[in-house]
Amino acid sequence: MTADIGILGASKVVAGVVTWQVNVAVGNDNDDVEPGGEVDVFQTLGVSSVPYPKTSDGYAEGLFFRDCGGKSVVCFAGRDTRDAGFTGKLRPGDTTIHATGPKASAQCFLKNEKKQAGLAVDDAEGKSMLFLLDGKNKKAQIAARGAMIQIGDDGSISLIDKSGAGLVISNGKVRIVGNLSLPGMTPGLCLMQGPPTGSPGGSLAIAMTAVQNASK
Repeated sequence: MTADIGILGASKVVAGVVTWQVNVAVGNDNDDVEPGGEVDVFQTLGVSSVPYPKTSDGYAEGLFFRDCGGKSVVCFAGRDTRDAGFTGKLRPGDTTIHATGPKASAQCFLKNEKKQAGLAVDDAEGKSMLFLLDGKNKKAQIAARGAMIQIGDDGSISLIDKSGAGLVISNGKVRIVGNLSLPGMTPGLCLMQGPPTGSPGGSLAIAMTAVQNASK
């Protein structure tokens, strides 16, 4: 049995089983390869991935063995150096699962020192969407398209859209951020406020005042 490192090509799933296309570089020239065919791959339990084909930015590599377990070639592991910009941010104790290929556009990350767990993905416009559990700062966040939902360290809940309007729920109160729009109100009119018992009238009459920023 011998081991070698090959260039992984356009792999696929055959009858529900992942296979990797392995090509062996001839000498030091990665553009001159010897085709190794689509071979069986043994990955970590619970993890199944298919390498992204070679591009101008690089390629995925696979560790394979010849004459192993009655098979001519078997792959055991792989890596993709095109993800170096992302994986290079990992710190001791961190773990990440991410899409293969350029830019790692979808990620599941676990950060030990920061006490964070999260999911991140780039949308069709390349803008990030994030779900974050932040143990260090004792909060949870969902952020997408400029809007955010957050549970703060004091148990408060904030729901804010990209314009900054929303709700803040804290200390038994629901606070409205921005202008309030109520169905059924006549345009141009306002809600009026006065004492809980109403105005006594006469010389003791208390004028009602308009509640600003509430309309249809």
